[in-house]
Amino acid sequence: MFDGKLNLGQTQIPGFTEEPACAKYCPNLSYKQRVYGFVGCAAMGWILSFMGTMTLIGGPTPKNITTFAVLYVIGNVIALCATGFLLGPRNQCRQMWHPTRRYTTAFYLAMLIIVFAVAVAKQNVGIVIVLLLIQICAAFWYSISYIPFGRKIVIAFLRRTICKPCFELYDQAKGEGGGSGNSFSAVAKS
Repeated sequence: MFDGKLNLGQTQIPGFTEEPACAKYCPNLSYKQRVYGFVGCAAMGWILSFMGTMTLIGGPTPKNITTFAVLYVIGNVIALCATGFLLGPRNQCRQMWHPTRRYTTAFYLAMLIIVFAVAVAKQNVGIVIVLLLIQICAAFWYSISYIPFGRKIVIAFLRRTICKPCFELYDQAKGEGGGSGNSFSAVAKS
């Protein structure tokens, strides 16, 4: 039985406890099996995303854009499943749908589905590219939600750089309207 600490020679890593099977389809895995699953899924996801990117070398033709989007989205989904091996499916779902990232997760997953559907339906290349850029931004926002104060740091950076005029207009409109509640400046300063 696993005691919650991984022994690697003389060191121990706390917190890697065995998760009880969440269903008959999710058996308990040893730590070694979880690492193999994580590495395998992460590598496969990155390889598919890279292969999709390489299809763009031939130029941004509709076929290449569609192939890129499909491979990129499938690679993202497989890489997302990789962390399920380390955390376990139940813990990963709990973290993904935690109140602090619930809407971010929903938007990211929705964008994966939308980009895939639009790319497979062979819609206008411009639409696929715009949706793909939105999906990449959603993936970035989702990823930084796991970094302590990650979103606040990014908002503060954007406030001082490329989005400065947008935030100034927002603050000005907020001041004229006399609205209450949290503004971006309060979020960025906290």
